[in-house]
Amino acid sequence: MKKFDSAYYGVIPTPLRHHDKLKSTHKLIYAEITACLNENGVCTRSNHYFSKVLHMSKGTISNYMKDLRQHGFINVTIENEEGTMKFLNRYITLTPTSTNVGVEPQMEHYYIVIIIYILYIPTNRQWIPH
Repeated sequence: MKKFDSAYYGVIPTPLRHHDKLKSTHKLIYAEITACLNENGVCTRSNHYFSKVLHMSKGTISNYMKDLRQHGFINVTIENEEGTMKFLNRYITLTPTSTNVGVEPQMEHYYIVIIIYILYIPTNRQWIPH
């Protein structure tokens, strides 16, 4: 088994996991990006790296990265040498995602009430913590 220089776990947030226009491969690439974030939350891995660890062509990686960027899941910043425009580095950062995916706004209060009700048991017409 090969040893790769990335975290043991990758993360896929709910909005991406349940996104109906992106394929499972998009989600796998995103997870690998999260596993490769440095201490500043930036991934500097190349398409060549992703193609090797995920066994896909560099072109496929490039297309899926573009899709993730266009759907707002990642930001990509390219650093070029000043004056020559020679490529120096690529910086991939994650974008914030909504935490309310799958929960209707008017239903959020309803879920909280159910949780509170389950945590308390009525005894002699008084609410006593379980």
